[in-house]
Amino acid sequence: MICMTLYFTLEKETHMTKLDIHPPYFGAAYYPEDWPVGLQDEDIRLMKEAGMNLMRIGEFAWSRMEPEEGRFDFGWLHDIVDKLATNGIGTIMCTPTATPPIWAVRRYPEVLYVNADGVRLDHGGRRHYCPNDPVYRRLSETIAAEMANEFADDPAIVGWQIDNEIFAAEGVSCACPTCMRLFHDFLRDRYGTIKALNEAWCLTLWSQEYQAFGQIPSLKKNVWQNPSLIAAWSEFGNKSYVEYTWAQADILHACDAKMVSTNVMCIPGFDHYEVAKKLDVVMYDHYNFGPTVRDAAFWFDLIRPIKPHQPYWNVETCTNFNGSIIACPRQIAGYTTMNTWMSYMMGGEHNGYWLWRQHRAGHEQMHGYVVDSHGRKPWYWHEVVKVSEGLKANADLLNGTKLTNSGFAIHYTNLAYNNFKALPLVYGPNMQERIVKEVYLPLTGAQFRPDVIDSEADLNHYKMVYTPYMQWLDEDGLTARLKAWIEDGGTWIAGAMSDIRDQHLSKFPDSPFSVLEEWGGVYCEQQIQAEGQPVAIKLADGRTGTGNVWCNAFSLRGAEALAHYTEYPAEGLAAVTVKPMGKGRVVILGCMPDPESLITIMKMLGEPINVQPVTDASPNVLVVPRSGAAGEAWGVMEIEAKAGELTLPKPMTDMLSGVRYEGTITLEPYQVLLLV
Repeated sequence: MICMTLYFTLEKETHMTKLDIHPPYFGAAYYPEDWPVGLQDEDIRLMKEAGMNLMRIGEFAWSRMEPEEGRFDFGWLHDIVDKLATNGIGTIMCTPTATPPIWAVRRYPEVLYVNADGVRLDHGGRRHYCPNDPVYRRLSETIAAEMANEFADDPAIVGWQIDNEIFAAEGVSCACPTCMRLFHDFLRDRYGTIKALNEAWCLTLWSQEYQAFGQIPSLKKNVWQNPSLIAAWSEFGNKSYVEYTWAQADILHACDAKMVSTNVMCIPGFDHYEVAKKLDVVMYDHYNFGPTVRDAAFWFDLIRPIKPHQPYWNVETCTNFNGSIIACPRQIAGYTTMNTWMSYMMGGEHNGYWLWRQHRAGHEQMHGYVVDSHGRKPWYWHEVVKVSEGLKANADLLNGTKLTNSGFAIHYTNLAYNNFKALPLVYGPNMQERIVKEVYLPLTGAQFRPDVIDSEADLNHYKMVYTPYMQWLDEDGLTARLKAWIEDGGTWIAGAMSDIRDQHLSKFPDSPFSVLEEWGGVYCEQQIQAEGQPVAIKLADGRTGTGNVWCNAFSLRGAEALAHYTEYPAEGLAAVTVKPMGKGRVVILGCMPDPESLITIMKMLGEPINVQPVTDASPNVLVVPRSGAAGEAWGVMEIEAKAGELTLPKPMTDMLSGVRYEGTITLEPYQVLLLV
């Protein structure tokens, strides 16, 4: 669509207010359409008292912006943007396409999502549209273009959010006739002929061969479907939502909108790297509390490397608790402080709460808030204010530093997640849960500081890269790039369950792996299921442990064993191996070592290349080194609501309290320090 800038130039001159705000950004989601206009002044007074400088509006307000097709009303939106700006508060403007209005779904029922049972969803929720339907694409792109025409050059608009938390309505992509036609085109483009698809998916098994692309079904709940079909359907669905997002991004960019993005969630199955290619900043939402707080750290470590030169924006998180029509348990004192500071300490420049004023009715009226439905301050209000004061006082330090590169990365990709979901091989958690529990938590608890990277990421930023659970290794041409990086001095740690399938999720004909036996100097003698049946291992230094999930047992063909299996059915065979390759090393984990053994192996491998834990600290203490033009600092957070210890390398001062610390110190539950 064309950006019609002349349409609103004269009118907008009366609206525009100059605004001078800078990171760190701090705010909340605000829904002025849900409240009488008379409350706005009081809300803004409280926002200023809370120290907020950036509010997010518009994401669900389509029926107010376009009450009937082709008739637009943005006057009320201009009013609130101008009021905020007059008070020194900027706006993130959101396109409202997650919630189509009733006129759209009644006039055009084909825009509604079709689930795995063939049932179209109906009005009343959100995300109930088909991302591929041409009518819905037209309607959503029209409202985005009209909004861009109204607001793109308004200096009060600091950034744009497309839609809201984009993913399939029921976790599985739409199966309407339009999507089925496009899915068949997707397969036809990939395979060329139905014969080639049948061969790649080995569909002679159980007489599954198709005679035409049009015969291939969508996913069904009660059908035992081929893993290759499941993986292809997931990949197609991801592509659909990415292209849907990009269409709005193109419109907003055409109108010179600044900072265009969409707020992704910690929902595996949506390709955060791919969608970000046409976005200016990574926006992220999370609701982690209690025992899942370290999961939020995993996702911060994942989204930060997507655009390493642009800090991410955490645009939604809870102040203290979340909920829908039922409130979740409240958190103890200090949670609000810790959860908010984590957004900044780990590489972000914005934290936004959901939501500002608690809803007075509807689906999420029991969710946490900054002020309640009556405009009253909650018990954690003082924490919100204290955070804002700390942000202002330390803005130069935060803006002038970013996370120090530790030289260590862990691979985790959306495609690998979907492949593991289609072909999990063993009972138990999904790939993301496994990597968090079995890899990320032990290593970060031992104070390693990894980036979590996609297959496309530049390996040259790292000295040591760990690739667990990537069944197809050559995603984005990773195999060749890994080889060059290893030969140039990189240490690559592969497994468990990496390099064991091709891109169609089929086994290799002559080896369990594509390159691991050759690169690693091993021969796989046994493949042993070990989920729930761990096999004893002994490390080269004499420590004992267990090999879990899956055990590939190796004889050596030039490699050195770092651990052996010590019991039936793999006794005497190698469990962990290392072999030089050019200037670097290939390390194969034939199993998933228990946490203590994994930490030992990583310390041993990292020592000669200076990839080591930051310091000695309790596993419940998160230590994040930062450096830059403003100097060096440590962000320190206790994240499990219990006391923890931290050893400092030198005397350091907490910039939030002014307290001087040295030696080994004790942190209180959820205590936060910004040490220099």
